[in-house]
Amino acid sequence: MVNVSAALKEVLIYAANWKGLESEDVDFKMNDDFFDTTINPQLLTSLTDMVMKELISWDTFIYNLALGEILPPGRTPEEERRMIEEQPPISRNFDGVTQALGFGEDLDKTV
Repeated sequence: MVNVSAALKEVLIYAANWKGLESEDVDFKMNDDFFDTTINPQLLTSLTDMVMKELISWDTFIYNLALGEILPPGRTPEEERRMIEEQPPISRNFDGVTQALGFGEDLDKTV
């Protein structure tokens, strides 16, 4: 796919030069995301179970989440761990979440 993308970019540069434009103005990258690579729920459950049981490393877990397009492109394991550590525990946010969703204060919090 890299060769096709490079060849098309070269053709666009020739066309730009022919039209009197600067070749530096040509920016082209072919979309090579042809297949749905999102992770299926069963695999996500298995990976989560494996990382919790310490059968795979955190880096392997994050790698698979990125491969399955769960994480934003380019997110590193270190960035993900830092973001998790910086967010407050969900239990501290429970009241705010329930209020934002419009639940009353009498909601049983022993879910």
